[in-house]
Amino acid sequence: MHNVALTKINWKSVITTTIALSELARKIYDTLKKHDKSSKSQKKDKEISITKFSNRIQRLENNELEHAELISKMADQIEVLSKSFRVVGARLNLTLFISICAAILVLFTIIWIVLF
Repeated sequence: MHNVALTKINWKSVITTTIALSELARKIYDTLKKHDKSSKSQKKDKEISITKFSNRIQRLENNELEHAELISKMADQIEVLSKSFRVVGARLNLTLFISICAAILVLFTIIWIVLF
């Protein structure tokens, strides 16, 4: 616990990770929004050719690969954030322990002064 509490938190990395995570989420949202618009426009087309169908499958496969890559990056960034939060939690526990010890010492000092 003490080793984790004494590690340095790279807050710049945490902030950039959070920003990158939100950008990735925005990119996924925009891709889904774009996909929804393209599917609506395709419904208007009654004629479906094999080449259009093949192109559509290829675009879907590319989107799946892109989403898998984005999710992988998001998982890495969440891991960095969770490690940072574990460090913060350990530091809070250490601070609480030191505060309790200090309060006990203050009480013993007050009792010692009053009795003697």
